[in-house]
This record gives sequence, C-alpha cells and structure tokens, in this order.
Amino acid sequence: MDEVVTTAVAQKRRVSFVLGLGIFFFPIVFGWFVFRKGHSTLARIVVVPWLIIALLGFVVTVTAIKQALDQVNESHAITAQSAEREPSQ
Repeated sequence: MDEVVTTAVAQKRRVSFVLGLGIFFFPIVFGWFVFRKGHSTLARIVVVPWLIIALLGFVVTVTAIKQALDQVNESHAITAQSAEREPSQ
C-alpha cells in the first residue's frame, strides 16, 4: 500500500509595497497583517515597535486635544460668568 503523505509547506509571504505604505502611514490598521501565517520574524520585529510608537502617539495626541478643549471650555465659562455679573446698559 502506497500512502501519500502530504506535508504542509509554510507559504512565505513578503510585505508588499502597498502593505508597507499602509504600515508606515496607518500602522494601527495595517500593522496587524504581518501577524498572519507566513510573514517573517524580521517583519514582525520591525512592525511591533512602529505599532507601539503609533499607539503612544495616538494616546498623547488625544490627551493633548482633551486638555486643550478643557482649557477652552474653562475660559468660556469664566467669560460667561463675568458677562453675567456685569449689568448691561
């Protein structure tokens, strides 16, 4: 009896130019694609720090925007309070 033994050959994937651009400009979205089966360890080692930097940048940006909006709201509240105190003629 002849048995046919099939072995799973790992398909090697290369990071395409388009995927590379996506990872560079939008790593939060496209960085996860290198974790599919077949991408090299080097690709993953390069993407993980870039992904971490992008996530930290996102958090810092959101925090800065929130602080700026809080300052604007506070200044508007102070202006509104001073306008209420002054009688208009």
